[in-house]
Amino acid sequence: MYWERVETTWEEIYAAWTAAPEAELLAGPIPVSNLKIRHPNPETVIFGYDWCPNSTADMLKNMTPEELGMHLLWCGGTSGKSANHTLNMLIDAQTPEERAAVWILSFLKETDRYAVAYDLCGSWVRTGMAMESSITCFLNDKIEIWSNYAKQFLPELALPRKDFSIKNRNKVLVSEIVHIAAQNAARMMAEYQAVAYISHPQVERDRYWNARIGA
Repeated sequence: MYWERVETTWEEIYAAWTAAPEAELLAGPIPVSNLKIRHPNPETVIFGYDWCPNSTADMLKNMTPEELGMHLLWCGGTSGKSANHTLNMLIDAQTPEERAAVWILSFLKETDRYAVAYDLCGSWVRTGMAMESSITCFLNDKIEIWSNYAKQFLPELALPRKDFSIKNRNKVLVSEIVHIAAQNAARMMAEYQAVAYISHPQVERDRYWNARIGA
C-alpha cells in the first residue's frame, strides 16, 4: 500500500498555532514560583525546576525551607527529569515563537508514547513525524532539546482521549494536530504550576550545583 508523503514547514506549523484561540494565552513567559529550600546536607546547593499540580504546588509553598529540603530528599520532585527539561526549555525560550515550538514538539513526542492507547491513526503519526522534523530544525542552536534517552516529555496528556478525535483519519492536517496541542498546553497551564527550588541561604558561586529535579 502506498502512503502519501507528508511535508510541512515550521512557518505552516506556527501559522496554525497563532490561529488557535489559546495562542495568546500561551505567548508569554512561563510564570515561575521560587521556593527556598535548605538541604539537610549544608554542602549541597540546589537549583532546579519542577512542574507541579496546583494542589501539590500550594502544599510546597506552605513548607519551610527545611521541610521542603526533607520532602525533596525523601520524595523527590513531582515530575520526571525529561518533563522538567521541557519546562526548562519553555523558560529558556526567548520569544512566543520559540515557546510555541517547544509546546508543540513536546506534545508530539508525548503522543508518540500513546499512539496505540489513544488510537492515533497512521496519518496522524506520519504528519506528526514531519512536524517533529521541521520544529527540531527551527529550534536547532536556539534551545537545548532532550537527550536521546528521554522517555516522558510532559507530566501528562492533559486532554482526555475523546479530544483527540479527527474527522478524516485518512488525512490528518497539520492544523488539526496543532490546535489539539494548543488545547493541551492551555489545560496544562491551568492545572499545573512551575516552581523553582532555590537553596537558601545562597552560597558562593564555586559551591553551586545545578541539580536535575525529578525521577
